Amino acid sequence: MTAKRRCPRRTAVIAAAAVAVCALALAGFLLGLFGGRGGTHELRVLLYHNIISGEGGDENNTPLADFKRDMQTLSEGGYHPVSVADLEAYVGQGAELPENAVLIRFDDGYLSNYELAYPVLKEYGYKAVIFAIGVSVGHTTYKDTQTPIIPHFTYEQAREMTESGLIEVQSHTYDMHQVKPLDGENCRQGILPMDGESDADYAETLRADFAHSRAELESATGQAVTALAYPYGLHGELTEDVLKQAGVTVTFIIEKGVNTLTEGVPQSLYNLKVSTVGSLAQG
Repeated sequence: MTAKRRCPRRTAVIAAAAVAVCALALAGFLLGLFGGRGGTHELRVLLYHNIISGEGGDENNTPLADFKRDMQTLSEGGYHPVSVADLEAYVGQGAELPENAVLIRFDDGYLSNYELAYPVLKEYGYKAVIFAIGVSVGHTTYKDTQTPIIPHFTYEQAREMTESGLIEVQSHTYDMHQVKPLDGENCRQGILPMDGESDADYAETLRADFAHSRAELESATGQAVTALAYPYGLHGELTEDVLKQAGVTVTFIIEKGVNTLTEGVPQSLYNLKVSTVGSLAQG
């Protein structure tokens, strides 16, 4: 019987195809193992605090008329407000994020966010995230003193807003947003360690504070609390490490700049900077 002769060209083609298939499989495996899918997306964060019905605002008090004008600017400019959950889904799962994405952020949890800003957000169908100071929720005086403060919304009002599907309420710490004139000279500076505080004691204090904040917010709203805005924007390397271990996946600061989110790179969700509406037109 005469043996069949193999065609060298055909054998080479089959071998090359096999190598290509193996290479694609290996690339897929490594991509799944190490992440870094490569897609990037710019994000601008717009920061507000208290909204006032009158005129003459400042850095922490935005006149309602100005806030309405900002929302109109977003609408006319084709900007799309997104949520913290949207950011996590983009970076973590490669979910779609709209072009011209912005995140509307409110710090402290003022009653005006509920009474004045929330109706405007509903009118436009805009998402926003509010970072509430746990110890001040529902209060009109500072902690256990009789010193008046700007009123803060209640947990019931927080739930009403979150149930709309537009608002997230996240952590601005429970009681690490301290004020020197009210807490005294020896108060903590934002979320930073106090003088002489050991790393271990600081880590335990921070873990306990965030756990308290998260427990109350999640109980009130039913939303997962995975984001934190640093009081005064202050933080350190140990701060970030402790919060990561506690389950915080997104953090915000007050430094100005444009953020670049990267698919598969969780670190791109930390220390998100802020912009102004006026800077949007500058690209």
